[in-house]
Amino acid sequence: MKFVHLCMLLLVFTADVTAQTNTATLRGTVTDATQAVLPAVSVSATNIATGLMRTVASDQAGNYELSFLPPGAYVFKAERNGFKTYTQDGITLA
Repeated sequence: MKFVHLCMLLLVFTADVTAQTNTATLRGTVTDATQAVLPAVSVSATNIATGLMRTVASDQAGNYELSFLPPGAYVFKAERNGFKTYTQDGITLA
């Protein structure tokens, strides 16, 4: 079975100045064990306290971006048919 390896390239924190609401953006690139990029991977972040889930698909270059995530603790998941699901707990966005 193949494994999905994730490279979280950058955590970017943004603020909506008008509403004074802080949110975060989680960006990265999905690669396999050989470092080949993986398109069409379902990438999600679920807020543990609220159950809010955001899901996107990685693009042709394996890149994904989950935007406007409220601060909190998250579970990160990446899934694609033919690959083992990758899950990472304990991601805290502030």
